[in-house]
Amino acid sequence: MNMKIETKLKKLLESYDWYAFMSDDASVDKRARDQYKVIINLMKKFPNRESAYNLYMQHCPIGLAAPSIIRRDIGLQV
Repeated sequence: MNMKIETKLKKLLESYDWYAFMSDDASVDKRARDQYKVIINLMKKFPNRESAYNLYMQHCPIGLAAPSIIRRDIGLQV
């Protein structure tokens, strides 16, 4: 796998504001949505999207992920 893609994804996942959707500030929510799109697009570049999905799930706080949505967004079977 391209290590640059994995490294970049890890950095994005580590810095992602997982709780931004709870904010009353629309700009915080928009920034998080934009960052989510970048994360998803990067995950789609993984040769093995299952590995990308597993990396995402390792970083996502328990209870916040919607596995079926993440899998759908990166083109994996739900």
